[in-house]
Amino acid sequence: MEVGILTYHRVHNYGAILQAIALRVVLQQMGHDVKYIDYYPEYHRRLYKQFSWSLLLKWRRKYLFNRIKCWKSIHKRIACFLRDINQHISPFCIPYNSLYEYDIIIYGSDQIWRKQNSLKNFNPVYFGDNTLQAKKHITYAASMGILQKSVSDKAFLQKNMSNFSAISVRESGLKDYLAELGVQATLVSDPTLLLSANQWDDILSPQPMIKTGYILYYSLHENAFDRDAINDYAKAHHLRVVEIKGKAGKDTDTVFSQCAVWEFVSLIKYADCVFTTSYHGLIFSLIYHKEFYCAFQNNSDRAQSLLSHLQIEERLLQNRASTIPAYPPIHYQKVDALLEKQKEASYQFIYDNIQ
Repeated sequence: MEVGILTYHRVHNYGAILQAIALRVVLQQMGHDVKYIDYYPEYHRRLYKQFSWSLLLKWRRKYLFNRIKCWKSIHKRIACFLRDINQHISPFCIPYNSLYEYDIIIYGSDQIWRKQNSLKNFNPVYFGDNTLQAKKHITYAASMGILQKSVSDKAFLQKNMSNFSAISVRESGLKDYLAELGVQATLVSDPTLLLSANQWDDILSPQPMIKTGYILYYSLHENAFDRDAINDYAKAHHLRVVEIKGKAGKDTDTVFSQCAVWEFVSLIKYADCVFTTSYHGLIFSLIYHKEFYCAFQNNSDRAQSLLSHLQIEERLLQNRASTIPAYPPIHYQKVDALLEKQKEASYQFIYDNIQ
């Protein structure tokens, strides 16, 4: 079948690119002809430009100071993401305004249903507004992030969810919320979890980058963990701390802000333990059977939903916890069994609705 994917596929974010790759690969393995629908609105584009006049007008001195201070680092970070997008995404793209005839369009994964800051509202394109023509419109692992519960938001959702033949989401909280609106949704796995560690190795070839043992700290949100607590944990385990930053900055042999997608996965794969403030940092820790801890400044629902299902809720720490608890090693045989069960249900959703 001719399948189009409408998601965040050009975002300069590791999780966004990885989820886009995963869903395409899964569908291709099923024998479908798969294309990304190249919808990349201006409000997304300007977030990832090296310099934006609109953002300068909004943030003024703070924005200008950061751009001057980190100009070279920002340029290198953008170049890294563009290389990944040109390798894994662009060859499979069809222009948004193309007359390409799809049998089915899949919306998601990622937080496509969140309110867009620039629009200050939902974007109807991600709700099957019929701009794109296909025989069927469904969602896969769609997410909203923070649930929107105003009267007008509920009215919008109730009206537009009827555009879809089938709906699946990746958080139990969103599933329950939609049920309150009379909308039936299936809970499925994030697409990155549908591929095994061996499959990710085949796609990305993540080679070791650090020769000695280390703890990886992915500081997408810098204030979710207490850095002193991480340092104390590393010292107690005779390991050094390697950090992936969520923003461009000066790189060293233990600090990375300009790494490629394969390097992001590599640093997780070969770590002794992972501390992550990112949902996909958590997911790849699971894929590669890492000991890990996660913490979030806000919007921890998707991590809570996943960890609760896997019965390892304790790995989600309170924001800026002053100490790191000493838990027994994660029982990955049990975790894998639970993941496999959800994976089977996720594949079944795809099989049932792509035909």
